[in-house]
Amino acid sequence: MAGGMQRIAKGVVAFRSILPAPVYNSLRTTYRKFRKWRDPSAVAARAYVAAVADNDVLRPNDVLYESFHGKSFNCSPAAICLALLDDPAYAHLTHIWAVNDSGVLPKSLTKHRNVRWVKRLTSEYGHALATAGTLVNN
Repeated sequence: MAGGMQRIAKGVVAFRSILPAPVYNSLRTTYRKFRKWRDPSAVAARAYVAAVADNDVLRPNDVLYESFHGKSFNCSPAAICLALLDDPAYAHLTHIWAVNDSGVLPKSLTKHRNVRWVKRLTSEYGHALATAGTLVNN
């Protein structure tokens, strides 16, 4: 764990010369906060910062959805997702739902090959958050 933290810290510091000041300051603040955390959100924060520090490629065709902190599949994120799934012009998109439990997703969504889910506050969630081209939440 300590080695990973040092790698991330070096990655954040290395960005100082190439990132605009507000972006660098945001990364530095996030790093300082998560190194003290011991709760599950720290896992997602570490994955997010690591993905940024490692220059992971932004995936413009990935859309990450989250509704009410992963508690449900409804409201605007659900409407946007269903509309995009119904439109053949957007068949190239990958829809990623951040949920607390996969049971909140309707069974009709599982028939689509371009829909997947990640558990909130996990490293997969942090990585999806850092690399998704579009974020839709409420």
